Amino acid sequence: MLKKRFVESLILFCAIPLLLLGMTDTKESHGIHIHSVKTSIEKNRRYSFIGGDLTKDILEISKNTIPIVTKENTIEESAEKEISHSRSGAGNDQEPLASSPKDAPKQDAPSKQEDVKEEAPAEPPFEPYQMYTNSYTDLKETSNTEAASVASLDPNTSLTVIQEEGEWRVIRLDEASTGYIEAKFLSESETAISALNRWGIELTPEETDLLADIVFLEAGIDSMVGKEAVVETIFNRIIFSNSFPGDLYSVLSQKGQFSTWPLLDSASPGSDEYQAIHNVVYGATYILDSDYVYFSRRKANGHDFIKIGKHWFGRE
Repeated sequence: MLKKRFVESLILFCAIPLLLLGMTDTKESHGIHIHSVKTSIEKNRRYSFIGGDLTKDILEISKNTIPIVTKENTIEESAEKEISHSRSGAGNDQEPLASSPKDAPKQDAPSKQEDVKEEAPAEPPFEPYQMYTNSYTDLKETSNTEAASVASLDPNTSLTVIQEEGEWRVIRLDEASTGYIEAKFLSESETAISALNRWGIELTPEETDLLADIVFLEAGIDSMVGKEAVVETIFNRIIFSNSFPGDLYSVLSQKGQFSTWPLLDSASPGSDEYQAIHNVVYGATYILDSDYVYFSRRKANGHDFIKIGKHWFGRE
């Protein structure tokens, strides 16, 4: 009896360390120790002095305390360890894995307004427009009053402004002529002829033809200045003198004044006579003061006279 108890105690003493070692070792070691314990127990069953109750107790303990290792359990536990290792950053000597672009914190993308530099709005293309000269003026080669002239322009000449440069305007006169004119010599619309000359006179075509005949008969052989002076004297009589009628026909036909009046049918005025009238009407001249109302081939009546060309012009 004592011998039997001694053997059981010895077996139990040997089995318990195996059980404890199986609980703390790896799953592969668990499998080895379980197999060893079970083999030992199975072998001990052959001996009649070992009781069945003790063997059953040891097997029950091994089932309850040592986990059963299967292929599925091993794979699952390995995956859990890898996940836990990556989360905890296991291994102090290992650098943490670089996060993927998806995991990186998103930065606010710069707005389009920040990327694109603010630019000043582009200036709209210059739209040419039409203007008219409001006096006699010259079309200059450059924006300088001392520059050479491209052309001399009459009042109410239609022009196209193609650019603006300060007080100057770049002008296109025709397909071949461009130049500069000061803005003060331009108007948006035609200027009334009567506003261009100091008499406020505007002639009809019939009046222009009549005056051209008289200028031809009176000063046909004179210079342009002589012709212009004759026109100025006639206008002085119409507007500024109370001694003469107030219209062109009455002044020219007045008895004892123009000896050439009966010769109108023989008159054949040319471009010079019409140009002289045009210059005076459009305000290009200032030859005589407003009180010069006489002209003749010689001095007469003691008036203050000045000679221009072949004529003497006297004050009233």
